[in-house]
Amino acid sequence: RKKQRWRGIYSKKLSGVRKFKMYKRKDNGREETIPWGMCTARVDTSAKSLLAYIALIDTNERYRSHIKNNGPLPRKAHYNVMGSRSCIYHIGTKFPAGIDNRIFQVWSVWDKRKDQLTGNDLYVLAFTSAD
Repeated sequence: RKKQRWRGIYSKKLSGVRKFKMYKRKDNGREETIPWGMCTARVDTSAKSLLAYIALIDTNERYRSHIKNNGPLPRKAHYNVMGSRSCIYHIGTKFPAGIDNRIFQVWSVWDKRKDQLTGNDLYVLAFTSAD
């Protein structure tokens, strides 16, 4: 079986974000191809500040930006689900003509750990579909 590899996606914008795609074959009685996406970027801020920015989507500034880019589609966050460090987001996203708008439901959780080799703080953010 051939090993799958990430392939770069060309982008004209010089945003500093590198985008990749990969198609994995899934064999569950029927042959289907599942698309995967990934991006990488270098961010000039502390890990704590970046985690706070990613996790805290319910600010006035970010809500105004959402309305400007997506119109009146929903945007809601439920924090500290069941007393944990998790959050459930419901975010409506506008797509170009011909493609239906979508509501993404994401469940995320974070944790702070210590690197066993260096003793540095590590922040882990995990997320999955809340559908």
